[in-house]
Amino acid sequence: MKVVCVDNISIENLLTIGKVYEGNLDKATWFTVTDDKGKESEFYEWRFSTIQNWREKQLDKILI
Repeated sequence: MKVVCVDNISIENLLTIGKVYEGNLDKATWFTVTDDKGKESEFYEWRFSTIQNWREKQLDKILI
C-alpha cells in the first residue's frame, strides 16, 4: 500500500513530509516502511495518509 508521510516530528532524519512510501499496516496501529536511511522500520499509522486523502487536503489548502 502506498502512503504519504504527513508527520515526521522528532524523526525528521527518517521520514520526509510529502514523500510516498510503500508500507504494510501491521497490528492495526503501525506501518512498516523503508525509511529514508534504507532501513525497514515501524512507525505509527497516524504519521501517514493515503495518497487520495493527502491529495484532497492539498487541494483544500489551495482553494481556501
